[in-house]
Amino acid sequence: MRFALNSLATVAPDWLLSHDHPEWVERYGHRIEEGLLPQRQEERLALAEGIGQDGARVLSAIWEEGAPVFLRVIPAIEILRQIGVQNYSWEERQIHWREADTIPAASLFLNSPSDPDARSRKKRTPAWTG
Repeated sequence: MRFALNSLATVAPDWLLSHDHPEWVERYGHRIEEGLLPQRQEERLALAEGIGQDGARVLSAIWEEGAPVFLRVIPAIEILRQIGVQNYSWEERQIHWREADTIPAASLFLNSPSDPDARSRKKRTPAWTG
């Protein structure tokens, strides 16, 4: 979400300002580091679903009638859409974080919005994305 917002701020700042939400500055103004994530699983799930709702809000606004068509072809927006599909499902008009058994295979999974070709790997015990 942060990557998409930063890209929109660069190429369409006026459009973004007309569609932003005040909490986005606090939520996406800095990188989320593992140490800053909530410790409790329920709180992490709530954060993930909130991010998914924000992403869906941005994507919906981009495909609204009257939105500049060029927004739809910004690479960061396509990555946001792909990450949304891989991590979230819609049930009764609500977005939900996918269960582990319903996400794409690791070979298809996008791990980094700034490097769509990066894949998660594990060899012996260390794991890395690259």
